[in-house]
Amino acid sequence: MSKKKYSRIFSAFSPQPVVHHAHRVSKKVHKSVQNSSAHVAFFIIVYLILLIPLFFALVLSAYKDLSATREKRASIEKQLRYWQAVTQAHPDFPDAYYQAALYAIQLGENEKAVDFLHKALLYDPYFKKAENLLLELKKE
Repeated sequence: MSKKKYSRIFSAFSPQPVVHHAHRVSKKVHKSVQNSSAHVAFFIIVYLILLIPLFFALVLSAYKDLSATREKRASIEKQLRYWQAVTQAHPDFPDAYYQAALYAIQLGENEKAVDFLHKALLYDPYFKKAENLLLELKKE
């Protein structure tokens, strides 16, 4: 028998070093870690694909709400300017002061509203709506 043949026979019966077995196990563990990392990365990508459009939808909705709020405020400011112009053109018209007060309240300008209501009551001391609104504002 040749020397190569004996080496094959002996190597078949000789115990394999532990290092080789550990190396095979570590390769399997490494592959499973790679697989689990790939799964985690896959799920993260899927969640991001699902969440990013949701995030943009929320941002767009908030932008639209802000835009609508600005438009509403601009409309209220326009109405207030209109009623202020009416009070200047007709200073003895108490309803104009009352309307101006209502719009001033909507803008959060309560002191200005109180001034308008005082002027409305100056021209019509029996103006109940203006009286009641003035009492409400003074309670706050």
